[in-house]
Amino acid sequence: DKVAISILEKPYGKVLVGSLALILSLTVPCCGFLGAKSNNRSCICCFACCNCCGGCLHILQAILIILIMVGLGGVETYCRQPGSCEGIMNACKYHKSDLYALDTYEGCLDYLVSMFPSAYAGLGIALGLTCLAICFQCASARWGKELYDVLAYEDLCLGSDSDGV
Repeated sequence: DKVAISILEKPYGKVLVGSLALILSLTVPCCGFLGAKSNNRSCICCFACCNCCGGCLHILQAILIILIMVGLGGVETYCRQPGSCEGIMNACKYHKSDLYALDTYEGCLDYLVSMFPSAYAGLGIALGLTCLAICFQCASARWGKELYDVLAYEDLCLGSDSDGV
C-alpha cells in the first residue's frame, strides 16, 4: 500500500495515472466506432451500456455538487456560533493573510468565507460541465441502443467485414 502511494507521488507516477485514465476514457468511444464500423452488436452494446452508466454516475456527481454548494451556505451560518466548528482553526493553520487574523476563530472563519465566491464559481463551472457530459452520454447511450436494435435485423454498414466486400 505504501509502495503504491510513493509511486503516485513521483512525477512518473502521475504520468502513469494520467496515461491509464486517457486509455480507459478512449476505450468506450473506440468500442462504439469499431462496433458501428464492423456491425458488431457486442461492441455497440458495450458502448451504449457504458455511456448509460456514465450518464447515471454524472447525475450523481451533479447532485453531490449541488449538495456541496448548499452545504457551503450552511457553513457560515452554523459556524458563526462560537465553538460550533471546532476544526475550523485547522483549516487556517497553513494559510497566511494580511487582511484576516488567522490565529482567531472569527478571523479564520471570515478568511474561509471570503473564499466562498471562488468555490461557488468553480463548483458552478463543474456543474455546467457535468450537465454537458450527462447530455452527451445519455444521447450516446440512446443512439447506441438504437443502432444495437437495428443491427439485430440487418447489416447496416456498407463495406463492413460482414458484407463480404
